[in-house]
Amino acid sequence: GLQDLAAAGEEQSEEIRTAGGIPPLVAMLGGGVMPVVESASATALTHISQASEANRIAIRKAGGFPPLIALAAQSYKNGTMKYVGAMTALGTGTNPQNQDAIREAGGMPLLVGLLPGGPDSKVTCEAMIALRYLTFENPTNSNALREAGGITWMVALLQAGPEHPVVTDAVITLTQIVDGNPANHDAIREAGGIRPLIALLAGDVASEPLIWAARCLSHLTRDNTANRNVVCEQQGTIARLVMLLGSGAEVEGAVMCADVLRCLMLGNDDRIAVSVLAAMRRQGVGLGQNATFSLSDTFPTLLEGLTSVVGARLSAAVKNAKDRGQIQMALNDAIALELPEDQLEAARARLDAIAAARAEAIAARKARGDRKKAGLDKDKSNNQNRDTSPDKAGATTKENDKSDKDA
Repeated sequence: GLQDLAAAGEEQSEEIRTAGGIPPLVAMLGGGVMPVVESASATALTHISQASEANRIAIRKAGGFPPLIALAAQSYKNGTMKYVGAMTALGTGTNPQNQDAIREAGGMPLLVGLLPGGPDSKVTCEAMIALRYLTFENPTNSNALREAGGITWMVALLQAGPEHPVVTDAVITLTQIVDGNPANHDAIREAGGIRPLIALLAGDVASEPLIWAARCLSHLTRDNTANRNVVCEQQGTIARLVMLLGSGAEVEGAVMCADVLRCLMLGNDDRIAVSVLAAMRRQGVGLGQNATFSLSDTFPTLLEGLTSVVGARLSAAVKNAKDRGQIQMALNDAIALELPEDQLEAARARLDAIAAARAEAIAARKARGDRKKAGLDKDKSNNQNRDTSPDKAGATTKENDKSDKDA
């Protein structure tokens, strides 16, 4: 029957739809229909939904989503998992009406419930694919995924490592649900998701997991100070991001890593910029005589971010700092980034003024010391004179007495 025809291939599934076969199949779901008939119908619709987006739209229009999802939920609860395939098949594709219909029929919690099976479970992998499609450019579904507890399980799946296919689907989904969604930014951090995302940066710069992990980290850190702090606290992260820049702007992974570094500096924390610059100098990436490319030519937006933070740091040092070392360090970074000459000259003038003031203070201190020393020497001389005067007077008196006696 139709079940066998639908299983024969995509072409046959398309023929069933164009021949008007989908509404009769939907009508055989539930409502007192014999279980064997219902099972055959659900199986046929599963095959049909796997064939194309047009077929899935036709099933939705025929009212097939709610009964198929109800069957999937029932088989999930009783442990047979018989109709779960129908649920994951319906979830593929990016038709907005289909996405919403699956959510409204209770499909999001059901799919999330399939994730604990782990990375080696076929059902888990299929559920992860469905969730990736369902959250594509769909903020409501992204929120529903979080509310169903899906973020925790997706973060757990990242531990499978970059070679596992489910990791790519998980990291793509995480990236989609954080785009413009502050609540999900926080939820991923609270679920411990930032560290495994950083771990994916250890892979090949051209690999999908690394590219999507970097894109996800950019979203997470763009407007979230807490997330920026977590990223920067992970030892070696900035150095690794800088190293990946060395592949150049032709490699998407390097471009994404440059954007992560730019987003990390949006909080105007000059310590981050200093760390980035130090790593660049150390590795010869974008700065220094040994640099293999020019930062302005290859990653202009990153240079713009660095220039903004370093320029503000130099201006603050010139205005507020009294320590020459602090100003000099800020000036060195500004010179490395080739900031405008007027900013550099202002810093140099401030250094000269501090040096002149210091020299003047040293001279004044020396003069005071000299005056004090001169005063002490004079007092000492006067004291010595007073100490010797009575002895001289006594000696003179004795000489006079002796003269009178001789006479």
